[in-house]
Amino acid sequence: MENLDTDMLENNLEMDLENKTAREARTQKGFKLLAIGAVILFLGCITNLTMPISNEYYHFILYGITSIGAAMVVWGLYLIME
Repeated sequence: MENLDTDMLENNLEMDLENKTAREARTQKGFKLLAIGAVILFLGCITNLTMPISNEYYHFILYGITSIGAAMVVWGLYLIME
């Protein structure tokens, strides 16, 4: 009976370590996505503010790049807070 309890305890400790490692990796990936998304949003904003004329690139940057950056930020926050 004691051997069974010891095996269960060792299994639980191994599973806790694996879960902690997986959580840390997921959180690190979330911070990377958050940073990349924020940079994309910033560059999209600066690009739109400095464009002298409104053309098809303006709409692509305004809606396309901004949507990609916002999605990356939200996904990164999800991975951090999960």
